[in-house]
Amino acid sequence: MSTPPRYRRVDQGRIQADLSVQKLWLHYISLSGIADLLDVDAYLHGLIDLDTYQEDKLSYAVNEQLDELHQASRLPYAYPWEAAPPAENPLDVLHQLLDAARSAATDDDRTEPLPPRSPDC
Repeated sequence: MSTPPRYRRVDQGRIQADLSVQKLWLHYISLSGIADLLDVDAYLHGLIDLDTYQEDKLSYAVNEQLDELHQASRLPYAYPWEAAPPAENPLDVLHQLLDAARSAATDDDRTEPLPPRSPDC
């Protein structure tokens, strides 16, 4: 099954996002789109082509509206992200993992000790 033309997918997204052509155009020009309202309407009907960059701006405008619509239906997390514990220093975590691997491999005589950690790290 072939993919529908891009203008048709943008128009389907516009309908799903409950955007009129005028509202889509207003959002599109707020993103520095340069096509006028008639050009956008003609594009959505497959009558004219827009360059890829302008098509992307229209897609972006539709996607932002879809994100806003579906934001309310997103499920909350059990752990609030803004109260997340501070992340550990990745270098400290790496050294902990390497130390654990070194102690687990004490039976292996081929294990060479790691140089001590520099205080600058």
